[in-house]
Amino acid sequence: KKPERAFWQVNRTKRLGEAKKRLKWTTSYSAGLVWFDESEAQRASARVFQVPMDASGRRERPMVPDPDGKDEKVRFLVAFGAGCRFFHALPVRRPVKRNADGTAVRQPRRAPHPNNAKLNAPNQGTTWTTERLIQIVKPWLSKLRKARGVVLDNAPAHKSLAIQLKAQRVKVVTDHPPYSPDMNLAEDVIRDLKQDAKVGGLPKDNEELRKRLCDAAKKYDMKRLTKHVATYKERMQEVVHRKGLPTQF
Repeated sequence: KKPERAFWQVNRTKRLGEAKKRLKWTTSYSAGLVWFDESEAQRASARVFQVPMDASGRRERPMVPDPDGKDEKVRFLVAFGAGCRFFHALPVRRPVKRNADGTAVRQPRRAPHPNNAKLNAPNQGTTWTTERLIQIVKPWLSKLRKARGVVLDNAPAHKSLAIQLKAQRVKVVTDHPPYSPDMNLAEDVIRDLKQDAKVGGLPKDNEELRKRLCDAAKKYDMKRLTKHVATYKERMQEVVHRKGLPTQF
């Protein structure tokens, strides 16, 4: 029996092949794309800026739970580029209840009632679903149609979203290898927003962190994204040089 290839080997081949294709992208073409992705921010992780750098230039993240018991996360998505500046954050989850030893208290999962429209509404809850993404993107369709394309990754919800966007005459770039943040400039925008949200010290709660992220998105200087776009060809060259392995970007 022929042994199965490891996932990282298959993904490495996909990354290498896609990087060779994207080497043909010009800077103007990359600037005309809308880079789309979701992420999450945790209030406790805002303490990272207080941790000194080690010899390699990296900061060590504290691996202890938030002592205040408010370690729930703020989930948000961005769609930046081609004149678009879209940001949406989901409602903050309720604080996690913890036992005396610090472990989370397991809560019974309740199935949504079929007659309860509020529970089943796409804009409720704290996780990404296809219905929620479609509802969020609807007000952006007119501007997304003017872009040269929307870059989506291979998340299950993104695949369904790509079908809906194509039906609305929006060009979509879906050939994105999994686990390739260095090939999506939305990751750089997310990194910038998180860094801006750390200004002012540790947020008192996640509502304040959510507000900081929203303010950072409104004040985001698009020249920063232009600088990221200027390095895109260099990124693809680095992926090809490393034969699909992760890069420094």
